[in-house]
Amino acid sequence: MTIEYAAGQTIQSGDMQTELTQILLSPIGCTIQGQRSLLTDTLSEQYQTSFQLKLKNGAIWDGKLSRSNNGYLEAGTLKQYVDRDCTFNCWLFDRIIPTEDVQSIIYDGVEISLERIS
Repeated sequence: MTIEYAAGQTIQSGDMQTELTQILLSPIGCTIQGQRSLLTDTLSEQYQTSFQLKLKNGAIWDGKLSRSNNGYLEAGTLKQYVDRDCTFNCWLFDRIIPTEDVQSIIYDGVEISLERIS
């Protein structure tokens, strides 16, 4: 069963700002949607999102190894663009992780507590 959690968090990573608009978590994966903004005229370094699950037992599941869409924006010149909604990432877990075992997600280095809304 997929569970939706409260979103609205704003995360800044370098020249990229992200406002999360939806967090969906199931025992087999997680999808994060939001609005991404470039804060400068160009992005000159490669940008890649990071994702981890923090479990209630203290263990960390790292999304680097199981990422199905890694959220790259290519290095080089990227002109400033209008804020846009998009699906940033979809992670498929390498094992079943019960949603009740998840304490928080860590997205681009920012820990986000999960508050269930559905």
